[in-house]
Amino acid sequence: LQAFSARQEPEGAVYPPYLQMFIDHVWRSLGNQPGIYRFDRYLAAGAMEGVTAGYLSRQLEYAQDTEGHLKAVLVSLVRSYGVKAQKSLVEVAADTRLSKKNCELAMEKLIDLRLVRHLDELYEIAHDFLAREVASKLVDAEEREFKRVRELLTSKAASYGTTHSLLSVEELLLLFKHKQRLILSDEEVGLTMTSWAEGKGPGLSLLLDRKSTRL
Repeated sequence: LQAFSARQEPEGAVYPPYLQMFIDHVWRSLGNQPGIYRFDRYLAAGAMEGVTAGYLSRQLEYAQDTEGHLKAVLVSLVRSYGVKAQKSLVEVAADTRLSKKNCELAMEKLIDLRLVRHLDELYEIAHDFLAREVASKLVDAEEREFKRVRELLTSKAASYGTTHSLLSVEELLLLFKHKQRLILSDEEVGLTMTSWAEGKGPGLSLLLDRKSTRL
């Protein structure tokens, strides 16, 4: 527990959420049967990585996420490299393609399950360890690639006024690959158009797809 907690608590203390997850795991593992919880059972469960993954799975099963709305919201709230992302309800709804009402209902359930917390007008996954579990267990390769593209476009558009760094042909091709899901801001439209004009990528095709792009 101390070794695993060192990622969150460098001074060596046991990270409280991990202790909660571990106690919950031990209780469920033994159930009503008499006996002693031993280290081999802990290893068989996958150590702390298995314990935390099991906790996340049980919470989602308990919530009866039959339509996948909770999973979609959790996936939206992590970045491609497995850390928390703070987003507004509107941003999450756009990312998941859920209606605002369904997105709000999913958020309320996740908050009740203590998987997500509300900070002012933004939402984020409650703990870093849960963000890593979501990224590891719920985000597939295609979704991870889309997240990288989305993050790259946002970062380059924000810094373009200073760096004047354009999108490469390869980056434009990745944008084109995911054009059905991309909703571009005004700054991102400008960067895509300029990159297309200067290079040979399919920037214009992104802009002509009115279903996926805000002009």
